[in-house]
Amino acid sequence: MNELDYLGVCPLFLGVETADWSLQDFHIAAKNAKQLGVTSLIVKIADGGIVWGNNSGGWRNALEAIEQEGLHAIPYTYSYGNKFGAIQAEINILIAAMQTCGIAIADMEAEYNGHADWADIVKNQLLPINGLFGVTTWADPSLQDWHPVLQALNPCVNFYLPQVYSNFLAGMYHTEFGQYGRAYYPVINLGTDAGPNDILTVVQGSNSPLICVWEYQPAIGAYSSLVKQIAQLKGSVDMQVPKGWKYDSKAKILTAPNNTQVITGFCEWVLNRDWDPGNIPLMSAIGLNPVEVGNPNLGGGTVQPFRKTVLAWTPKSGVYEMWVGQEYLALYRALNTANQMIKTLQQQQTGVVSQELIASLNTILANTDQAEKVLTAIKTAVQDAVGTLQ
Repeated sequence: MNELDYLGVCPLFLGVETADWSLQDFHIAAKNAKQLGVTSLIVKIADGGIVWGNNSGGWRNALEAIEQEGLHAIPYTYSYGNKFGAIQAEINILIAAMQTCGIAIADMEAEYNGHADWADIVKNQLLPINGLFGVTTWADPSLQDWHPVLQALNPCVNFYLPQVYSNFLAGMYHTEFGQYGRAYYPVINLGTDAGPNDILTVVQGSNSPLICVWEYQPAIGAYSSLVKQIAQLKGSVDMQVPKGWKYDSKAKILTAPNNTQVITGFCEWVLNRDWDPGNIPLMSAIGLNPVEVGNPNLGGGTVQPFRKTVLAWTPKSGVYEMWVGQEYLALYRALNTANQMIKTLQQQQTGVVSQELIASLNTILANTDQAEKVLTAIKTAVQDAVGTLQ
C-alpha cells in the first residue's frame, strides 16, 4: 500500500480536542466525517513524548474505533524535537505507530526551524523501519529555515503534507517541495487566520490527487458544506491518462505509445499526476538490489526508467521519483573506478594479483553490471530533466 491507499482523496485531521476523548467520541467523529465524504481521519496520538488516549484505552483502540466505522485511521504526533530533551521518546512513538499501522505522520513546525541536527537523528532511526512516514510542516520552508531540515529528513520520508493555509502559501509550496523527489499533498485550512484564503481556488489549483483538511471542529461546523464540496470534487476526478496512452482499467495496465507497459504502483503514480505524455517509459520495470547504487541503504526494489525521470519502489519508500542526477554520478564513478582497477590488473607484471583488489573489483563490477540496464536511461533522464553534468 502507498499513502494514497491509506489517506484516500479527502483526509481530515483530528486535533487537540481528542486528548480526552472516549471511544464513543471517536465513533461519533468517524460517522460525522463519513457524512461529509471524508475518506480517512488523521488522529493525534501524542504531543511530544506524551502519549494520548487515557480515556479511550489507548490510541490503538481509538484508531480501531474509527476503522470499525469504515474509515482509515492514520496516527500523527506533534514533534518538539529535542526542545524538552524528549526526542528519543518522540521517535519511539513514531516507530510504534509505523509498526502497528503501517503509516505514521509527524507534525514538525517551529521547534525544528534550523535544526537539521535533530532531523538527522529522526532520519537515522526511522530509515530502517518498515512502514510509511509522512511529515506535515510549513508550506514556506525557505522562510522558516527548513530546507536544511528537509534535506536531512528526506531519505526517510515517503510524503509531505505542506500546510497551505493561505493564498500566499498556495503560490509557493509547489516550488518549495517539488525539488525533493517525494510526493506532497496540500493541507488546506478551514479559516482565514493565516491570511486571505480562497479555499476552493487553492484546491482547484493544487493539481493533487488528494486534499487534506485542517481540521475536525470547523469541518463539522461552519465549513461543513465546503468540505462536502471538496470531497465530491476530488472524488469525481477521473484518473488522468496521458494523451496518446492506453489504460486497461480491468487489468490496471497503462501502455505508452511505444507499447511499453507501466503496471502496479508505477501505473498509479502516473495516473494520479499531470504526467507529460512525452515522458514515455524506456523499458519495463526491473528488480535491482540495491535499487540505487548511490544510496545502497534503500535496499532492493524495482526501477522503471522514463525519458525524463526514473520511478523506483522499495518496501520502505513505496513509489518515488529517483534523484537521477545523484544516481547517475554514483554509477559513473563506480564504472570509472572499475575501469581503473582493470587497468591496474592489466599492468601487473608479477602475475600475482592482489586478492583484495580482486574482491573490490568484483563488488564494483557486480553493481555496475546490474546498473548497466538503467544507466543509459538515467543518463537520458538527467540530460532532459536536470541538464548536462559539468
